[in-house]
Amino acid sequence: RVQRWLRVIPQIPVTAGFSAQIISNRGPINFHAIWPKLGAQDTPNNSSIVMRINSADFSLLAAGDIEPIAQSQLVQQLSQVDLYKVAHHGSRYQDLNFMQALSPRISIISVGKDNTYGHPAPQTIAALSRIGSTVYRTDQDGALAINARKHRVKVRKSHRVFKFWERG
Repeated sequence: RVQRWLRVIPQIPVTAGFSAQIISNRGPINFHAIWPKLGAQDTPNNSSIVMRINSADFSLLAAGDIEPIAQSQLVQQLSQVDLYKVAHHGSRYQDLNFMQALSPRISIISVGKDNTYGHPAPQTIAALSRIGSTVYRTDQDGALAINARKHRVKVRKSHRVFKFWERG
């Protein structure tokens, strides 16, 4: 079924500079790809898309699997965000300046329970905590639903399935 969808859905290459906007009932939500740069991908992880998402209610940086070499190249373009989807499942390979430039209020680490890689790394969690970020981990906190209004962010967690589309 997925293969059939992939044939029907147009494939849009995304590199740094790609932007899109969705108009929601609360106003525009802007998507801006800040990575990858053409020709800058030295590893498969550094081919990940890094997306900055902004609206009147929240700001988010989703960092894909980028490694410190890519993170360090982005530091100068970063600003504070409400939410940071932590790079590479919170692995120990993180650029501290990258995290400090984001100064996220909330950091989300998407990681499987008891994974063989040992993600997330204790030093990554400690670094995020030191810069004042509240860290949520899907291996411990379960599914996360985020509700944001005027940059006040609430996170619901559940180890059971819940309806993300319900008002929280």
